[in-house]
Amino acid sequence: MKVKLLETESAGIDELVNLYVQDIRVSDFLGPAILEEGIKLVTDFYEGDSVRAAKWMLSYKPTFGAMPIQILKRPNGIELVKQTLFRAEHGIFT
Repeated sequence: MKVKLLETESAGIDELVNLYVQDIRVSDFLGPAILEEGIKLVTDFYEGDSVRAAKWMLSYKPTFGAMPIQILKRPNGIELVKQTLFRAEHGIFT
């Protein structure tokens, strides 16, 4: 069942959200703001490239032991995603 997850002002974020829509429910997250913030962070990291951002969000990451979209469901998930993007941006790969 396809569901529109978020209403945003940015067409790029809406496009990216639509890539995730398959069976993801906002109720799985601590709130729609967490999902939206995570998508925005990753899209900004990839300089607005929503396809690359979607691939990153939906790809298994050994750092997390899961896909980033799944990590956003955890209480500290947004912080883990922020830390990972910060490290990648600054070349910290430990």
